[in-house]
Amino acid sequence: MMSRTMQTRATTLNLKQWTERISSISLHEVELGLDRVRQVWQRLGEPLVARQVVTIAGTNGKGTCAHLLERTLRAQGCRVGLYTSPHLLRFNERIVMDGRGASDDELCAAFEHIDQNRGSVALTFFEFTTLAALWCFAARRLDVAVLEVGLGGRLDAVNLVDPTAAVVTRIGMDHTAYLGSTLEAIGREKAGIFRPRTPAIIASADAPHTVRDAAQARGATVFARDEHFFCKGDSGVFSWRDQRARFADLPLPAGAALDSIAGALKALSCLDRLPDTKLLESVLDRWQLAGRQQWIDGEPAWLLDVAHNPQAAGYLAQRLKREQRPVRLVVGLLADKDTEGFAEPLRALDATWHAVGIEGGRGLSARELAQRFERAGIKHVSRSSSVAGALARERASAHPGDLIVVCGSFHVVGPALAWLGLYSPSLTA
Repeated sequence: MMSRTMQTRATTLNLKQWTERISSISLHEVELGLDRVRQVWQRLGEPLVARQVVTIAGTNGKGTCAHLLERTLRAQGCRVGLYTSPHLLRFNERIVMDGRGASDDELCAAFEHIDQNRGSVALTFFEFTTLAALWCFAARRLDVAVLEVGLGGRLDAVNLVDPTAAVVTRIGMDHTAYLGSTLEAIGREKAGIFRPRTPAIIASADAPHTVRDAAQARGATVFARDEHFFCKGDSGVFSWRDQRARFADLPLPAGAALDSIAGALKALSCLDRLPDTKLLESVLDRWQLAGRQQWIDGEPAWLLDVAHNPQAAGYLAQRLKREQRPVRLVVGLLADKDTEGFAEPLRALDATWHAVGIEGGRGLSARELAQRFERAGIKHVSRSSSVAGALARERASAHPGDLIVVCGSFHVVGPALAWLGLYSPSLTA
């Protein structure tokens, strides 16, 4: 049992210093595998993370699924931990307990304890962060922990924990250097979170066959959309049912994919924690997840979306076509993203393009991004080195009825929310 002192005591380094230290001593940005992180977790005593655990993997929609689960469980009075990544502006957003981000002191104490116990074992930044989340959750005696996989599934640090139920959301082409160059290969890796005799929830009706194949090979109990549970939506409402419950005419939150909602509700069913209709309506009616097709009224109007891969860009393009108004795109992307694939579904829009730079080792400068867009057939791409500079220019140039769309990365959408004066940690908790 961890001591209360270890849970909350201040350390000699503050949170900013700890994240800088972890970055400086970490392995490469991505170093998949569970051997290292499992070894350190065993040294920490493998405390119980929560009474129930839901693990969520997928290319797109897993954050929405995780947040909806967390909100609904808390509305029922459950003590819930939520682990997601990356964050919009504050690191504390990644580790949320009972609706609040972990305090600086809790995170610093967790990082110090992990650092002291890892010995000579090298960890990635994400592995440090995952262990910190699990350690903080274990200290809180939670009812449910909701864990979003960072990359892949089978070899991701989150897969250290055996789930009570596991969800795979939409599969798309992303991180192909690590997960494979086909949807089938990527789906197989994502399905690595499934466990024997444990609910394996396939939230997308068009998931690659390898997701189900892998689940069955692992001896999981498969629940597939349009076979074991059903979800349909249109005109801002949706219905959902499985063998245990049925909901009709529920409000469909803007920017929330049906796959994600369907998977979250099936996970609640598998946990024996489905809410009544009134409570679920209340959660959905008030819910707007920051940075997921987040609409902001005004002249001009704004739409903020963390879409950063071709599949997500396609969903964004579908939304923008329905708006039937001139669009001003402000885009920032990380260097490892498929720039051409991202641009393809958005090219047909009546849109201007503005490339914004992202700093850091994985970032692209505005100049580099603009050149990539131009090679993809986008003409006359404006450039700004900062999000603030790009947004100021676009707002000054916008005409009545225009829609300014900020997209491509958390590194762009987070600063945009702050610039617009809309950022609040409660948006992500």
